[in-house]
Order: sequence, then C-alpha cells, then structure tokens
Amino acid sequence: MLARPMLRRSVAFLGPALWVAAATGCQGGEGDPDHGYVKLIFQRVVSEDASPYTGTTQADIQLSYESCLLDFYAANPNWLQDGVDGAEVFASFADPESDDDLCSQKDPGRATAECTVASIDQRIEDGRLRVVYDISDSDMQGKVLFFGPLPCEKLAGCRPIVSMTGGSALGRSGQTQIWHHETVENPQAAACEPGAPIEINSASDVGP
Repeated sequence: MLARPMLRRSVAFLGPALWVAAATGCQGGEGDPDHGYVKLIFQRVVSEDASPYTGTTQADIQLSYESCLLDFYAANPNWLQDGVDGAEVFASFADPESDDDLCSQKDPGRATAECTVASIDQRIEDGRLRVVYDISDSDMQGKVLFFGPLPCEKLAGCRPIVSMTGGSALGRSGQTQIWHHETVENPQAAACEPGAPIEINSASDVGP
C-alpha cells in the first residue's frame, strides 16, 4: 500500500455516554489482514414517524477504545495514527483507491450507505476514534457504514473492543445538525471477528 498525507486531526464531538451491553464484531480489511473495522447500521427510534436520516450530507461517528486497545497503543506507539507504521494504515482506510477504504466495503446481507471518508481522527489522549463521512446517499436508514481502522486480535494480542460508551453519532445537512443517536443496540464490537453491526437508533433534530 502507498502511504498518503496524514488526515487532519480535528477536535472530536463528545456526545452523551451510553453503557455497554452485548458484544458484536467485525472483520479485517481486504488489503490489510492486521487491521479491520466494525459495522454500524442506522435505524430510527420508535418515536420517529419518518427517517431522520433523509438529507444527511455528513455523518460524524465517535467510538471509545476499551482496555485492550488502550493497552495496545500504549505499548506500541508506532501503530498510532502519527506513528511510523500507523500513518500508512490510517491513510489507507480513508483512501478510495485502497482495498481497505471504509466506504468501499460491502456487507453481503445489507445495503451500504454511499459515502467518502472526510477524516479519521485518533484521539488517543481521550481514548476515542472519530470518523467523519461525507454522505451521498439519499437516506441512510437501514444501511451500513464501516468504522475503523482497528488492530485485529492477532496483532493486538487481546480482544480489541470499541464501544459507544462516551461516544457519539450525529448527522448534518450542510452546517446544520439534523439527527443524533438516542439509543444503541449491541454497543460493543470486536475487530476481525464476524458479527452483527452496532445498531444506532437516531432521532431528528429538525422540528415539524
């Protein structure tokens, strides 16, 4: 894989904390067997009569590293986003010409939201990873986005978990926020293991 310039490190949006429940999983990227991603699927809360995702031009997702990943990066700073090995990995997962590109992945059982990766920001000091997607899909409801990169268990030496605890998910139309997550199903994920996606249930921020 060819390295490309580092992606910008922006200030992460901090949303309301959610407690962790059952675990789900992910798989490795096509090009990098040592790193993978988790799947996210977007649904509406039961109080919403219509999809809150219509008109979304940007989705801003932030998940928290659990202890395995925090310990891994503390012991292996070379794999951080600004590390000698991690720089290429993080760039590859946002490169539309790479097999690892998050927006080029497909789920065989579900539709994938059409997107490009606007930025990947590792906030290791806060224990979080943030991915911002430019959305070109007319409606994300019931569709999947892929979130990463995450080291797989073989590289990490433990079960690498991310969760919505202390994380956030929101959507914008232009500069206006139009939805936010309220509840999450299966809000844990393990890299490089097959499993169900994290289900993000969102409510509209746009009045009637």
